[in-house]
Amino acid sequence: MRLFLNSPLIGPVTVHVEAASSAGRARGGHASRPSIRKAAPRALAPESVPPADLVFAEEARAAVEARLDDAGFDVGALAEALGVSRSNLYRRLGDCLGQTPQRLIRERRLARAARLLRDRAGRVGEVAYAVGYRSTAHFSRAFRAQFGMSPSSYAARSQTQGITRG
Repeated sequence: MRLFLNSPLIGPVTVHVEAASSAGRARGGHASRPSIRKAAPRALAPESVPPADLVFAEEARAAVEARLDDAGFDVGALAEALGVSRSNLYRRLGDCLGQTPQRLIRERRLARAARLLRDRAGRVGEVAYAVGYRSTAHFSRAFRAQFGMSPSSYAARSQTQGITRG
């Protein structure tokens, strides 16, 4: 059985409840065990986000942009820069941006990398290090997941086709 819930704290949630067979109960299993899967992140309308949260989101973006080249900059460092706990950072960014701090950092790094590749600011390895990746292989995997092509293909395509946005 599927139950659809809309939690004000975490958004839409689908709960799957499956009845266990009598054999399963005999082995010590539970009669039913719910399986909770969080729905895809919801898009937040700017008018539904309180102004204080919008300011917080901009401060978070600015803190990330200021330290993109720092490979050691992570969620803990972002929380420290903003003067909040990690759990508070996760909650507040989830509320106002609908994304995790780690995703915010990754997307800002990859957006800057796309801009650098488009502007021919260096080779793939140089760009990876410039946006805080320690490994070009990890950078290439993350870039491909975000943009659907390798960084070198993106750079070549932007030179030949004049890509204007990342």
